[in-house]
Amino acid sequence: MGKISLLISGLLLFFFSVPLALRKVPMNKYYGFRTLAAFKSDQAWYDINAYGGRQLAWWSLVLIAAGLAGFWLPERYRGLYERSAPFFMGAVVVIAFIRVALWSRKYGS
Repeated sequence: MGKISLLISGLLLFFFSVPLALRKVPMNKYYGFRTLAAFKSDQAWYDINAYGGRQLAWWSLVLIAAGLAGFWLPERYRGLYERSAPFFMGAVVVIAFIRVALWSRKYGS
C-alpha cells in the first residue's frame, strides 16, 4: 500500500464523486450520501449529495497529490509513507463524510 494505492484511490473517489456533485444521481438506496436528512425530499437529496460530491472531489485531489508525492519522496521516508497511507486514505474519507453530516443538519435528521 503506498503511492500507487493512494493515486488509484484518489482517482476512483474523484470518478465516483463527480456524478454526485453534478446532481446526476437520483434518490436510491445504493449510491450517494444516504442520510436520514437526504431522504426527506428530492431537493434535500440533490443538495446533500451535490455538497458531498464536491467534498469527495476536493479530498480525492488530496489523495491524488499524496500519491504523486510518493514518487519523489526520499528513500528514508518511504517506510513511514507506506505505513501511513491506509490511515491517510481512511482519514480523508471520514473527514469528507463528517463535513457532509454536519452540513446536512440544516435539513434536519
